[in-house]
Amino acid sequence: MPRYKSGGGATTATAKKYNIWDTPATPHPYDEEFEGPITFNSGSDGGWWYENNGTSGSYATTAISKYTAYNSGDMRVHINETYNPSWLRMQPPQDSNRHILKKQITFPTNMLVYCRFRFTQHIGNTTHDNPRFNFAIVGAGSGGAQGGAKANYITMEVDNGEVISKSWRANGGGSFSDVGGHVTTDVDSEGQALEYFALHKIGTTYHYWTGTESNWIYFGSTTNDYTPVVVSLEAHTENQDHILSIDFVRFIETDKFPF
Repeated sequence: MPRYKSGGGATTATAKKYNIWDTPATPHPYDEEFEGPITFNSGSDGGWWYENNGTSGSYATTAISKYTAYNSGDMRVHINETYNPSWLRMQPPQDSNRHILKKQITFPTNMLVYCRFRFTQHIGNTTHDNPRFNFAIVGAGSGGAQGGAKANYITMEVDNGEVISKSWRANGGGSFSDVGGHVTTDVDSEGQALEYFALHKIGTTYHYWTGTESNWIYFGSTTNDYTPVVVSLEAHTENQDHILSIDFVRFIETDKFPF
C-alpha cells in the first residue's frame, strides 16, 4: 500500500485524492519533496539553482546552526537526513540581500503551485522584514519576484512584532502592486501559525491562498499577462540570523482549487 507524507514526514495509510497536504499517489513530474540528498544544478536542466541578490551564487553546504553566527557569503542550503529528512533548510548570512532558490518550469495554461514552510523567529524582535519569505511564480529576467521581471508572489514576514502575510503582483521594471491580502489575526509575535502558500494560475489570472492544515484563507486574484518560467523560494533576514525550511513544493494542473 502506498505511503503518504503528512506534514513534516509522518505517514498515513490512506489519503483522499485531493487532500493536498498529503503526498499525492501520483506526483507531478515537477514535485519536490526534499527527501534525502539533493543536487543543485543550473537553470537549464530542471534543477534548483541559487542567486544572491540577483547574481548567480555557489551556496554553502556547511552545517546549519542557529547558535553559531553566519555573517557573510552565500546562503547555506542543507537537508538534515537524520533529524529532518523531508525539509530543505536555508540559512542566509546576516545581511540585507535577497537569497533565492529558483527552478525552471514550463507552465501550462492552468497550474496550482503550493508549498509548506516554516521559519525561526526571535520573540520581541520588531525589525522590519525579519525574517521574510517570498513564494513566487516569475517571468523571464533575474532577481526573483522583487527583481525587474513580472511575477506573482506571496510573502510571510515579521513586521513590528506581528507575523503577516500579503499577496503581491510584480508589474515589471521594479513596479509592484499590493493585491490586498493581509493577514495579522492568525499569527503574532509568539509564533507562526500559517504554514501553506498556494499560487493558482488560471490563464492570465492568479489566485492567492495561505492557510493551515485546517483552514484556507483566500487573498483574491489579479490579472498579470506574462509567461511564467520560474518558481522561486526567496529568503531575506535584514541582517538577522534566521533559518527557513521548506517541506515540499507541489504542482497540480487544474483550473479548480481542490479543497
